Amino acid sequence: MRAILQFIKDWTLLFAILVGGIFNEFFGYIYTEYPFVTPSLIFIMLLLTFSKLENISFKISSLHIWLISIQLIGSAGLYFLFAQWNTTLAQGAMICLLVPTATSVAVVTNLLKVDIKFVTSYLFLSNFITAITIPIFLGFIGIGTNESIWQSTLVIAKRVLPTVVLPMLIVIITKEFAPKIHKNLQKYSYLTFYIWSFALTLVIGRTINSFLIQENTNYFIEISLAVGSFFLCITQFGMGRMIGAKYGERIAAGQALGQKNTIFAIWMAQTYLSPLVSIAPAAYVLWQNTINSYQIWKARTKK
Repeated sequence: MRAILQFIKDWTLLFAILVGGIFNEFFGYIYTEYPFVTPSLIFIMLLLTFSKLENISFKISSLHIWLISIQLIGSAGLYFLFAQWNTTLAQGAMICLLVPTATSVAVVTNLLKVDIKFVTSYLFLSNFITAITIPIFLGFIGIGTNESIWQSTLVIAKRVLPTVVLPMLIVIITKEFAPKIHKNLQKYSYLTFYIWSFALTLVIGRTINSFLIQENTNYFIEISLAVGSFFLCITQFGMGRMIGAKYGERIAAGQALGQKNTIFAIWMAQTYLSPLVSIAPAAYVLWQNTINSYQIWKARTKK
């Protein structure tokens, strides 16, 4: 039984694609008719993930500033660069850089035999900063609304901020004032993997279903989004490693910048942009998991 569970864990991405693809109509229905499901799953994942991070340092280093600056300035720069040519590609590039670090970054970094203190602090910082900036970014590019920029920003913030910021606050408060509740959260932190698996299957099923039912498919744009996300993925891992090497955090910085919360990214794209734009973060799932799989294999075989 343990071997079967390990096999499923090792091939989660493949199972998510297969199940989501085969039952795309069912998952598309859940996503559309019950819009609270995906943000609720993200909320629970963040809550359980943050609860199991024991040694969290809130000390901001210059390396943290470098990485978060690349996220913010890079995403804005890419958007305005590609917007001159194609808005969909611009939004796809922006979302792949702007979204926060994945909740699984500490797990992967630990498997790479690197101290996770840096990535856990960046995980909090990245999620907090992007929770504030994403509504502003989406408001400025005018996402599906006739309201003013700041009205749009406020509407989006009301939906995004609780999903990302509240888990942090709950963990901080319970750890300080309700240790028993905090320990119970830690006790069930193992459920994060299964919640992530279901959420991944849900968003992939929704993405595939959207493409199957839409008309006037633009294959050139779809391929461009997938290929573009590949280059953005390796660039972020590479830049993180290059900058991190100067601070003695080569691998940790690469993971912090390159490993993205793709489920959150796909949800954001489908909710505020378009199903077509979600191809970029959906493809990013494949690219970053391929890189992580190779790194973990290399770390295991390294003597």
